Amino acid sequence: MRARALCNDLTIIGPALLNDINVGPLVINGSLFDTGKPVLVVPEGAEATLSPRRVLVGWDSRVEASRSVREALDLLAGAEEVRVALVDPEAT
Repeated sequence: MRARALCNDLTIIGPALLNDINVGPLVINGSLFDTGKPVLVVPEGAEATLSPRRVLVGWDSRVEASRSVREALDLLAGAEEVRVALVDPEAT
C-alpha cells in the first residue's frame, strides 16, 4: 500500500479499511507517516468528496507535513473548518 500511496497525489481511506483491524492500522500509519502525501479519511455513512466541510491536519513539523499541507491548500481553503493536531513524531 505504501508504494501505491507514494505514486498518488492523495490517499483515500474508506470505512472498510478503517474497520479492518489487521490491515487498516498498517495502511493508515504508512499513509500518514511514510508518504508525505495528504490522506482523505471517509468515515462510515459519509460521502467521499474532494470538497470536505471539516478537515483535520496532523502536524509534526517535518518536511512531509509541510508538503502535504501545501499540496492540499485548495482543499483546506474550501473547507468550513480546519483543525490542526500537533503530533510528536518521537512519542511512543
